[in-house]
Amino acid sequence: MKVCKLIRKHSFKDVRVFEKEAISLKKLGYDVTIVAGKTRGVVFGPNRSSIKDPAFKKDSFEYKGIKFLTYDIVEITYTHINKMIKALETNTQNYFPDKLYEKALSTNADIYHAHELHTLYEAVQIKRTLRKKGKNVKVIFDAHELEANSKFLTLLMKEVDHLITVSDSIKEIYQKRYPNVPITVIYNTPSYQEELQKDKTSLPSHK
Repeated sequence: MKVCKLIRKHSFKDVRVFEKEAISLKKLGYDVTIVAGKTRGVVFGPNRSSIKDPAFKKDSFEYKGIKFLTYDIVEITYTHINKMIKALETNTQNYFPDKLYEKALSTNADIYHAHELHTLYEAVQIKRTLRKKGKNVKVIFDAHELEANSKFLTLLMKEVDHLITVSDSIKEIYQKRYPNVPITVIYNTPSYQEELQKDKTSLPSHK
């Protein structure tokens, strides 16, 4: 099964996107592609610094078993979002600020996994495009933080099949907003309760 992960703000080496999720999916047998952005023609690291390594300068490359497709980022503005809202409301697939949509669409994946609100737009539009062609794909929104309950997000969530977030408190808020969308928590760090339980089991017994 093919999984395509979409990022615009995050580094292609992002710990959550790449290390925690993509590599784990690869180990489970999934065919994983990350569509990652470039600034000034080059990909960037988690600290936002440009990576000059020639191995990462191509439009497509493979790293640690994960395939990458790259594109030049256009920073999203309110003007872009207003046009995106109009496209969603009119069910048209004719507005895309950069090449993320076409790169992700070219993977012909079974699951499109968006890691930002703005990349969720492309994932939803891909789902609509492929549905018109007779292929049903799933859209996952990985909410790394709590997004405002905007008109834009509300429109997008109508097409989301599963939501992933980072904490139980954020999960509760999303559950109230979107009760029909299944939600899973993947912590950025181990949960406090899990670590506390480990500490208890590792303590020496006193008899």
